[in-house]
Amino acid sequence: MEMPVKKIKTKEHLTLFKRSPAFKTLVEFLKTISQAVQGKTLQDAPPPSTAVSNMLGLLEKIDGLVDATPPVAQTARFANPAVRVFHTKLAQNIEQYWREAVDEQFHELFPAIQPYILDSFGNQTRMDYGSGHELAFVAFLCCCSLKRIFAPEDTASLCLHIFNRYLILCRRLQHTYRLEPAGSQGVWGLDDHQFLCYYWGASQLMGQGEITPTQISDEMSSKMNSDDYMFFAAVRNIFEVKTGPFFEHSRVLYDISGVPEWSKVNSGLLKMYKKEVLDKFPVMQHFFFGDLLVLDIPDEGLDDAGNGRPPPIFVDPPAKSAEATVTPTTTPTTTTTPATTTTTTPEAIDSFPVQEAATSVSRPPPVVVPVSAKPAVPKGMVIDAATKLPVTVMPTQGGPVGVPSTPAATDDTMAAPPSTGSVRVAERGSLLKKRT
Repeated sequence: MEMPVKKIKTKEHLTLFKRSPAFKTLVEFLKTISQAVQGKTLQDAPPPSTAVSNMLGLLEKIDGLVDATPPVAQTARFANPAVRVFHTKLAQNIEQYWREAVDEQFHELFPAIQPYILDSFGNQTRMDYGSGHELAFVAFLCCCSLKRIFAPEDTASLCLHIFNRYLILCRRLQHTYRLEPAGSQGVWGLDDHQFLCYYWGASQLMGQGEITPTQISDEMSSKMNSDDYMFFAAVRNIFEVKTGPFFEHSRVLYDISGVPEWSKVNSGLLKMYKKEVLDKFPVMQHFFFGDLLVLDIPDEGLDDAGNGRPPPIFVDPPAKSAEATVTPTTTPTTTTTPATTTTTTPEAIDSFPVQEAATSVSRPPPVVVPVSAKPAVPKGMVIDAATKLPVTVMPTQGGPVGVPSTPAATDDTMAAPPSTGSVRVAERGSLLKKRT
């Protein structure tokens, strides 16, 4: 089988992924496991089959690589360089671990699952870990299930045994090498590193009435229930690595604690996973697709190196002929040439020459206002001779506002003061004298 490769290079490819067989397969796999673990605690897990035990042995050997690669002294807050040595050892030994974990008939499947298992424990270059790496391990389990390495009755064990052991190993990697959260949204994210432990963990809690979502933010409840439920094991890990009020550092989980039923928490987390993980370009651009998880990308969308091509640049199409026929209208048409501009009436033309494609855009004729046209003056207003603007006429003054009612001063006479109602003031003053 061919080795899976990364195919999502543009956001258009992400849209194709959401309609692809790979998307449907992954979502159905998530739902199938959720139904299989509903109402079951970690202690209620069925005894592991041979295939499940062998896969647990593979994870134990990877855990041994952590023992053989201790962290080095450093001053940085995140990303101990020893994690790169761990990834190098993992790449060197993973094929041997795979051959020891599965039957001989499945040895040839190694190229199809290698990218998923190597990407399940973080990125060697960036030295980080996030929900995209968790998705890679789920894809690894999904591919093993598609090739019947696990039997249908092992479905619950894939979560309660294998995935739970994977979570324990990844938390050890996070604490030992202080892996930086990949794409963390801070207080507005569900968790810095994992997601599916909450979705499948909520399914575990369905059907029982002792533990309610209101206990999510209670530290004592997380300690008491962490051995039975993956949800509270993840919350306990948050209390161990973060300080301060829960509603401040885990805002989303605090909001989830207000949901009345675990069934609604479970369904809401699946919708959130589709939006925040499967529909996020920064996450899915690193995902691998192959013969088992299929995504078909049209060849015209990729260049020779497999990268997305830039979107096409649309230009005006070239003219079909030297002349273009138009239907006459009642509006005069203006045709512009590089030298002159002429105006003709529709009755005088049946067609007109078209310029090159860059200048062949027809436009409506401009509206020209004659300079000599006088603006309409509203009733009760006159044009001020000085400002050429309409002003309101005040009946009490006998003239427009701001315009004196007396003639302008000449050399022989002084300008009389404007009429501002001083006569009426004088009259009122004389009446007051007569009354007194």
